Amino acid sequence: MRQKPWQRPGFRFQLGRLRINSDRVSYVLDAWPELKSLRRAADSRYWHETSPAFRVLKPSGSGAATYADADADIGPTENVSSAAVDPLLEKAQAFRLFRCAIPPEVTKVVETFPNRQWDLLQFCHHRRRFTELIESNPTLAYCVAQCDAIANLPHDIGHNSAMAALRCRWRLTVE
Repeated sequence: MRQKPWQRPGFRFQLGRLRINSDRVSYVLDAWPELKSLRRAADSRYWHETSPAFRVLKPSGSGAATYADADADIGPTENVSSAAVDPLLEKAQAFRLFRCAIPPEVTKVVETFPNRQWDLLQFCHHRRRFTELIESNPTLAYCVAQCDAIANLPHDIGHNSAMAALRCRWRLTVE
């Protein structure tokens, strides 16, 4: 059976989606405004929502001169083989296009974190003022984004309800 172009191993960004395919796992990361992440193991036919732990936004540097170190900084740690002429350039270009699909004010605050950026992106996506929290207190913002109890709250919840849920979660943790 012949592979479709988006199923070939490597990195590609097309139609607002970053696709990462390796021999063992595949990821599909939908960019703004959808912001959805799916993962599928090679031996499975089902996609599952996931929160990638790898870095998806690299701080903008000196441009094309820095793409050679893209392999170490960004993307999954699994070895992703690619049939591209220059696999590092393919990877750098795919992640750069993904970065361009996210609002610059969000990219600016989230790119400083070395990993687990997806959770921060989702919080910024659903709560517009979360970028202010990241700027003023990055440690607190990172902890809040990682907290499962808060991450699973409805997106239209008010500030007071979110704080009450945090206090409840804190009491359960301390006790």
